Amino acid sequence: MVMKDAIDGFGNLLAGGDPESSLGRIASPGSATVAAHVGLNHAAESRSAVNFVRSALREEGHKVSANTISKGGKFLGKAALALHVGLAANEGREAYNACTED
Repeated sequence: MVMKDAIDGFGNLLAGGDPESSLGRIASPGSATVAAHVGLNHAAESRSAVNFVRSALREEGHKVSANTISKGGKFLGKAALALHVGLAANEGREAYNACTED
């Protein structure tokens, strides 16, 4: 249902509908967690992104290895995916409860 809402909101935005309500349907917690999962995994696999984070941390006085940053990015990506699964399960539970109340 979340993906359907996002697609409907995007179609509504392209058709000239109300931008505020369309963006509210497109940008949901579910879409944000998927974007975080994909982005963190990509950043963890990208040597240039890892080196950028490492150099930024070293400028602040923290000494970390590139391997630690990569593993941390992978861990946070998996945490974002687990959060997405939890949000989807909660939405499914709410839909089921709404359906059985009728």
